Amino acid sequence: MKTYGLIQSYYLAFNNRDLAELLKTLHPEVTYDTFLGETKTGFDAFKKHMEFCFECVKETIHDLIILSSNDDQNAAAKFICDGEYVKTITGYPEARNQKYSVECYTFFELRDGLIYRVTSYFNEKNWLAQLAA
Repeated sequence: MKTYGLIQSYYLAFNNRDLAELLKTLHPEVTYDTFLGETKTGFDAFKKHMEFCFECVKETIHDLIILSSNDDQNAAAKFICDGEYVKTITGYPEARNQKYSVECYTFFELRDGLIYRVTSYFNEKNWLAQLAA
């Protein structure tokens, strides 16, 4: 699977909240740098983190832009994430079904034609301000 299609499949699975399809895009030794500042390694850790995320927020990705390196070893994505905060995350505001929209960036490293590393970024201050509103 070419890099663009792989990243597109990753986000399609994310939007569908289809963890099985999401995991098919990942290398077994995947490393995920989360928005909470943690690094998770391996399928099980990634799966557990995504189950946690799917439980706490309902999100949809749109306006997706994907860039990839000529050697198909790296990629980046820029997108808008619209969501609803439905279950409180420890250390964050109480969930009251607040809606939010944030611009996000994700960087990918690939190995053996699969996503090996995922590093996500968004403006947390902006997100928190929306949750407080």
